[in-house]
Amino acid sequence: MIALIGFTFSVFCNIIKTSLSVGIVGIVGIFALVFVVFVIQKKILRLRKELRALK
Repeated sequence: MIALIGFTFSVFCNIIKTSLSVGIVGIVGIFALVFVVFVIQKKILRLRKELRALK
């Protein structure tokens, strides 16, 4: 019984560790994605302005 509790606890700790690391990576990935989209949108807006200036 004690061994089962210890095993369950270790598995639970491993799940928490992996979910935390995945969560951190996921949050960083979302921020990176938002940042990339933001930069691309700015570049597109700048290109549109330049195209309008050329016309």
